[in-house]
Amino acid sequence: SFLYRPSHLYTAPGTFAVKMKAYNSDNCVDSVYQEVLVNALPKPLFRFVSTVCKDTIKFFDSTQVAGAGTTIASWNWNFGDPVSGPNNTSILKNPVHYYATPGIYHVTLVIANSASCVDSITRTVQRFPCIQAIYSRKDTLCARYKIAFTDNSLTSSSIATRHWSWDDGTLDTNYTGHIVPIYHTFADSGTYHVKLRISDLVDGTIVSDSLTTAVKIHPTPLTYFSNPPVCLNQISLFRDTSKTWGEKNTRWSWTFTPKTTDTSTFKNPGHKFDTAGIYSVKLIVMNKYGCKDSLTKPTRVYGLPVAHFDNTVACEGNPTYFTDKSIASDTTIGFWRWFFHYPTVMKDSSRIKDPNHQYDSAGLYSVRMIVRDHFGCIDTIDSAVRVNITPVSSFTVEDGYDGKQGQIKLNNRTPGDNTYSWEFGNGKSSSEKNPIATFTDDGTYIVKLISLNQFDCSDTTSYEYRLLFKGLYVPNAFAPSSTNLGIRLFQPVGINLKTYHVTVFDSWGHLMWESSKLDLDKGIPLEGWDGTFEGNMMPQGNYMWRISATFVDESPWNGSDNGVGGSGKTMGTVTLIR
Repeated sequence: SFLYRPSHLYTAPGTFAVKMKAYNSDNCVDSVYQEVLVNALPKPLFRFVSTVCKDTIKFFDSTQVAGAGTTIASWNWNFGDPVSGPNNTSILKNPVHYYATPGIYHVTLVIANSASCVDSITRTVQRFPCIQAIYSRKDTLCARYKIAFTDNSLTSSSIATRHWSWDDGTLDTNYTGHIVPIYHTFADSGTYHVKLRISDLVDGTIVSDSLTTAVKIHPTPLTYFSNPPVCLNQISLFRDTSKTWGEKNTRWSWTFTPKTTDTSTFKNPGHKFDTAGIYSVKLIVMNKYGCKDSLTKPTRVYGLPVAHFDNTVACEGNPTYFTDKSIASDTTIGFWRWFFHYPTVMKDSSRIKDPNHQYDSAGLYSVRMIVRDHFGCIDTIDSAVRVNITPVSSFTVEDGYDGKQGQIKLNNRTPGDNTYSWEFGNGKSSSEKNPIATFTDDGTYIVKLISLNQFDCSDTTSYEYRLLFKGLYVPNAFAPSSTNLGIRLFQPVGINLKTYHVTVFDSWGHLMWESSKLDLDKGIPLEGWDGTFEGNMMPQGNYMWRISATFVDESPWNGSDNGVGGSGKTMGTVTLIR
């Protein structure tokens, strides 16, 4: 320093040599040395013991003395409590002080040592009230959560009465003693003014204190998700439909059983289950506040129907009948779609359960059947159907075979080596190739030929055979006096006649007898000549007859070759025998 009276701050204790030089106006100089002793400062420190609210606080000096040969010379306390008047200070080493009012006070201790070195320390001292409501809560404040409220209240005893008001419309909670913690659930999000009020007996007087804080409860999502049932081999689609109360979900955790390793963190994932059945799916959703909820619900995977069908032998030109033999799974089958050749050609398709289809030509065809049950599950089968050739059945008819009415011969004209089945329409049948059929009654008969080849393909052809037994027999003699009733009259025998007229003449051309009477139902002549004329018996001999007749089918009678001299015409002779 160049000052006349300088000052200097020593940062550490010790003995220091100080040199001073002095110059006069003639620039003459002289110097002097002198040792300066710098003593160490004391290191003030104290501790205190807080007692119950109505007692004094005790202070204890714990100052360290620094420097050899020095001691503490004085203690000066300031308790930071000016309202206490003279009691606010003390020069005792270990004083006590009573704070009448709870609060925080700044206490200062000033220490001087024997070397007159001084230092100080200030500490904060809290005077707790006799009773004080204090509580804490955990950080995650979510609706529908059990939230822990911890009562940290200060009381002079353990028999304080506590009263909680939740501000959410639920009943208040009251209890005596100390319960840590107490749980409460807020049903909805919002800001609630939670109040804790405690009461205690202090020096015979009931003292109360309360604490009200605003508790903001965040919304907790309510987990929902959609999971429509699917069919096996389809992907199950899951969609988060949770109620979020205005705070969107930020995290999703899906677990798909039966494998707990099958998980997803997507909002709307898809998952494919290996087999049909009912599976439990769990979804946990969480928003940005950490509020989360979970839901476990079943999801259904339907089994598939098994498509299968049978068909009759397929023959060209004939219907092939298809029969559904599919096996249902979880519900009945309600839809069928058939494609008999070309899957894109609608005319070759059907929507009925057991359809039939006619193939016009032989060959190999691919038939597809699609079945769908009432849950919408589908299965498809493709199968080859061989269409075989079909015989062409035909025959001709020879009527009156061997000269017999009602007897026909059937001549088979079906090409190929087949087996045959005939139905004659009269209750009789045959398996011969060219059978003969006999009919004994008038009528219309359907003669049917069924031809069957080696592929079991058949064709049927039919012929309508109409049979009318018709004829007129003229006897060539009669004997009126005979005992045989059958030859007493000259009476032509016929059947199925529609018109009929018979006349008999003698050899001179005189009319002896005539008749036109018929049984109209059977067409049978009803009268005969007894060999008389006007009541007189005619002599034995030959007489001429003439007949005109038609049958019910409008065909004429062309005559008879019966009788002596018969010519096969509509006239002839008959012999009267006496």
